[in-house]
Amino acid sequence: MMSKPISIGDCLKWVTKDPNWLRALAIGGLWNLALLLVLPAVVLLGHGARVLRASFRDERAAIPGWTPLGPLLVDGLRVLGIMAVHYLIAGAAIWGMLLAITVPEPPTDDAAALIYIGAMSSLVGLALLASWLFGLYLLAAIGRAVVLDRWTAAFEVGENLDCLRRNVANYGRFAVIVVIASALLQFAPLLFCIGLFPAAFWIQCTMNYSLGRLLASDPSLSSRSY
Repeated sequence: MMSKPISIGDCLKWVTKDPNWLRALAIGGLWNLALLLVLPAVVLLGHGARVLRASFRDERAAIPGWTPLGPLLVDGLRVLGIMAVHYLIAGAAIWGMLLAITVPEPPTDDAAALIYIGAMSSLVGLALLASWLFGLYLLAAIGRAVVLDRWTAAFEVGENLDCLRRNVANYGRFAVIVVIASALLQFAPLLFCIGLFPAAFWIQCTMNYSLGRLLASDPSLSSRSY
């Protein structure tokens, strides 16, 4: 059974529906400002998980708060662990592929040089596509782990791939949301008099809310108790 479509407009406007959204952005911006330190980065990951979980449960959920801090740290460490394991596996696979590929010297003949450039461009394109697909899979892995409150779910490869398959259209909508939000980030400090760090926090909330709504639209996940 395929999922119901998510609303791009609702996802982009969700943050501003909270009566205290300016205060929430200011606090989130301060946390983003402190990202050079390890602890704030973990807290922000935990808050993102809290946003995702709240969105999954209720599309009208307000922006979650920052207390109690302990659960935020625990969730943040779990998300960080999931990301680290997946990136280590992906990095090992890419490194193995690079070792297996012998890149010849560029030919001097014009026709052969064109073929060489085309082949190298194709390899770069395939690498970018693989990186994009890996990012989608990682979102499914983290999302399932958060909403099911079962962190081993992040490593259930078959179930994560099924989640992607059931939600292909909504992942496309999610990509549109990310593109729009990223474009707004470039101009938000100038157009809306919002600082860069609060604007970045807005995007983080928007992306996690959108992912929560995406997973809530999945009949296989929404039918489970949480």
